[in-house]
Order: sequence, then structure tokens, then C-alpha cells
Amino acid sequence: MKRHDWLALGLCAFFAVLASLWISKPGIHADEASLATAIWNPEHSPLAAWFFDKRISLMQLSYLGSLKAWLYTPIFALLSPSAAVLRIPMILAGALTLWVIYLLLRDAVSPRAGLLALTLLAADPSYLWTTRCDWGPVALQHLLTTAGALAFYRRRHTLGAFLFGLALWDKAVFIWTLAALALSVVLLYRKQLIARLRPAALILVTAAFLLGAYPLLRYNVTFRGSTASDTVHLAAESIPEKAGLLASTLNGGRLFGYLVRDRDAGPKSTYAWLLLVACAVAWPLWRRHSYHRAAWFFLLLSTFTWLFMAVTKGGAESVHHLVLLWPWPHCFMAVALAALPKRAGLIPAAAVGLLSLAVTANYYNKLRTHGADVPWSEAIYPLHEEIQRRNPAVLYVTDWGILQPLTLLSAGRLPIQQSFAQIEPDPDGLYVAHTDPHQEFPDANGKLEVPGFRRQLLQTISDPQGEPIYELFRYLPAQLTEGLP
Repeated sequence: MKRHDWLALGLCAFFAVLASLWISKPGIHADEASLATAIWNPEHSPLAAWFFDKRISLMQLSYLGSLKAWLYTPIFALLSPSAAVLRIPMILAGALTLWVIYLLLRDAVSPRAGLLALTLLAADPSYLWTTRCDWGPVALQHLLTTAGALAFYRRRHTLGAFLFGLALWDKAVFIWTLAALALSVVLLYRKQLIARLRPAALILVTAAFLLGAYPLLRYNVTFRGSTASDTVHLAAESIPEKAGLLASTLNGGRLFGYLVRDRDAGPKSTYAWLLLVACAVAWPLWRRHSYHRAAWFFLLLSTFTWLFMAVTKGGAESVHHLVLLWPWPHCFMAVALAALPKRAGLIPAAAVGLLSLAVTANYYNKLRTHGADVPWSEAIYPLHEEIQRRNPAVLYVTDWGILQPLTLLSAGRLPIQQSFAQIEPDPDGLYVAHTDPHQEFPDANGKLEVPGFRRQLLQTISDPQGEPIYELFRYLPAQLTEGLP
């Protein structure tokens, strides 16, 4: 390998180390742990299959496949579930994605462009935290998308199509990126596309794509296209607001007040949004360069992907949607900066990279000092330990965000039941709820008072900062508690 390849590997390793610090912080999000149900309770999956007398989940939701659960099944067979075991594989996937990005830009543009992209991404707060905690989930989306693009660039079309099919199965919103990729290629490379189009190759590519996406396709055949009917609703009225959300996500500050409690000052912006605008405005500087078509491709790909998600109701409103744009805006910036003379592009890229490191450090500092609010609370760990100590015959969870992390941490061994809609008092059962200030469902605790029964509070579970987050209680018949305080 050459020197620039070693530098790229160093940046990938830097990302992996940076993303692995204090690995149990924040607590485990319900969506991050959603694979637990697919692994240990596949009968609750909307679509499953039998394999050697074992039921295997194929889909977790109408738009979310079980690919991640498949990957983690052998991992959890060897290692006890924990935050580290859950997160480190996705961090490694994120580091591998960076390496794939470098290879794509190195081969398609130049090694300098690849290194500039990694400089922008290695400490990027939005990329780092959504990969580390992967509550979207997004980590496999990034890896499959970039690996598929690299395979297509290297003319390994069948492999690329299969990876794209897997990406669609993993999460159906990949259709945003897939449509944007197709449109960008047609606009910029249609002559080359037509010249290389062969019917036999097209059939093979189509078959590979359908194979990768087979579980999603089977689901929609079984349930008559419910993925589209459940998720595809157009709404373009809030596009200006969504553009502002994109800017704050690019700047890395969108997760303050959500992933961490935002109580103190500190670096909260990488100013990557300004760099993106500057690179687009600097079109006269790179439009005559040999890199110009690659720059246009990544700019169009970023724009089309965002527009497709922005006109979808509920799309482009949260970080785990917007980060699906990554790494294409950064690839555009890297190509545009690489076109500047005398390595001048390194200065703004390094500035954004250093600011990214400062913002990421600020996230870590806030996690250690102020912690995270629900649904990220670290109180999930002592809650799990206390429930295991009490060893209940049945555990009822009364609010969202509790079931999946407990299922994961217990490796599916806790006898958990949902009790969201209506409480059925069970004198032999143990109940867990959020404290009133931290309810996830509106008025989730309002249904806890049941005529003829009295709640007996057993313990309040607090986070490391002393904030009460969970309550453990049981129900006793009212006549047995008369006269008790």
C-alpha cells in the first residue's frame, strides 16, 4: 500500500477509537435494541420463516428488515449482550464504510479527494453518534450503499445490485438513495450507460437485486404492498423547515438536547453547512477541472436524495433520516476542495475536522457530567440489575422505550409483557413505568390507577446524575391495604 492508503487507514482507525470511548454512554435506545425482539421473540415479527425447525425473523416492521438481527445472532451466541457488544460491531461497520468511501474517491477521483472526505467524516458528530448508537438504524445502510456504489464503479454490477437489494431489505427508505443514484447516473452518464447496457447483464443484475431484497418483496406480496401504504405519504409544505434541520445536522449540533442534556455552553457547530455552500458557490473554480463531473454527481446525488426524503411525510425531520445523506455531501465537498490548486482545500477540510472533534468532545463531556434524557437514560442498566435481582414471575412494562433494552440486556430471558393500552392488575406481577416527568406516551401513567387496587411503589431507579427515571411497583387489592400509609 502507498502512503496515502496508510493515512486513510489511520483516519478509519481514529474514527473507531473515538467512537468507542465510554461505550456504555448513553443508555440503550429502544430502536437501537429493536433487533432483540427479532432474535429472541421472532414470533412477534410480522414476517418470519422456518429454518431447520427454528423460526427466523425476516421483517421487524413493514419498512425494517431483520438483516441486523441476522448478523447479531451469532455474536450474541458467543458474547453476553451489553452496550459494548451491541455498539462495537456497528462502529467497525462505520470505520469500514469510511475505508470504502476512500477507495471510491481514490479510484474515481484522486487519493487527495479520498483523504479530504475522511478528514471531514472521521470525527463528524452526526455520523459518529448515529453509527455508534445506531437507533435509525443507519450503520448498515451506509456500508451497503457505499460498498454497492464502489462495486458498480469497479464494474462488478451483480455484486453491487445484490448489496443494494440488501440495503432495501434492511430499510425500505433506501429507495430515496436508490432513486437519486439512478437519476444522477442518467443525467450525467447516460451515454456510457447505454453503451454498456447488455440484456443478459441487465437480467443478472436485476436477479441479484431481487435476491437481496427478497424478504421485503415477500412481505409486500403477503401483505399486499403495505410497505408503501404505511410509509409513502407526500407532504411538501415543510421543506424550508427541513432545510434548516439539514443544516443543523450537517453542523453536528442537532443531537444536543436529545442525545445529551443540553445545559452548558461549548462547541456545538462544525460549520460544515457553510463549507458545503461555499463549495457549491465556488463552481467556477472546479467546473473546468477534470473532477467536475464527479463533483456534479455527488452534488446531484445529495440534492435528489434530500428532496425525495423531504417530500415524504415524516421524512428529513430527524437526524437518523437526514444522516442517510451521508457521505454524499462530504464526497462533493472533498472533490470540490481537491480541485483547488496547491492543496488549498486541505485548510477548510482540516478546520471542519478540528471543529468536529471539538463538538464530539463536547458531547462526551455532557454525557459524563449531565447524562442523557429518556429514551437514552443510563438508568436502564441499574433497572435491569434490580429486575434480575427480584426475579419476577412476569414483568409488565407500561410505557414505550423500556421493553427492547431489557429484552436485549437479559438475552430474552425476562418474562416481559407489554401493558400499554390498559392495565390488568396482576398481584404476582412486577410493573415498571417511567416517572411522571419522563413519560414517553402521552399520559402513560394516567392509566396506572386501577379501581379496587393500590399501587405499591417498590423502588425508584435513578440515573448516574440522580434524576429519577423509572419506578418499580406492584398491585395489591385495596381491601388488603386499608389502613396502610
